[in-house]
Amino acid sequence: MNMNEFTNLAILGIGVSVLVALFFGFALFVIRWNSKEVEPTKLQVKVKKCSPDDSVNTFVDACFGASSNAGWWGEFEQTDGVPYDVTEVRKGTRFGKALVAQKLCLIHSEISEAMEGHRKNLMDDKLPHRPMIEVELADAMIRIGDLAGALDLDLGGAICEKMAFNAVRPDHKPENRAATGGKAY
Repeated sequence: MNMNEFTNLAILGIGVSVLVALFFGFALFVIRWNSKEVEPTKLQVKVKKCSPDDSVNTFVDACFGASSNAGWWGEFEQTDGVPYDVTEVRKGTRFGKALVAQKLCLIHSEISEAMEGHRKNLMDDKLPHRPMIEVELADAMIRIGDLAGALDLDLGGAICEKMAFNAVRPDHKPENRAATGGKAY
């Protein structure tokens, strides 16, 4: 994989792709890697093939558990040990869909705060030793993990599959991104 192909993995579109990009950064730290290495690029970046393990899903469970323990889930009665709101989210009822939409908007708000922190080169107000972009991206990931837990998603597997798919996508090649109508920003 050359640098342009690696860059294509990191440069994702708007919306859902932004969320995947956040987890891509997280995956570099927590996903177990195979021993097969790819040749270094001009910048000497070594990329290893992703293989799913339980790290991301453990992260999801931790985020969902912390959120539940803090009272963000379970405000309503429980059915068979599962809070009513989580049951509704998993069933996809009208109420559950509204909760998912609310949680997605909260994720988006964290991304917007990260952009603002980066634009103004701010340090975080709660963790003043850290850049605001870093803390707000962490907040976004925590919210993503929480929502993935509520929906009982296999986010770790999805990240690895999406990275493998993106590595061979024709529209992620530099020449195709630069073409008219391509994914160039």
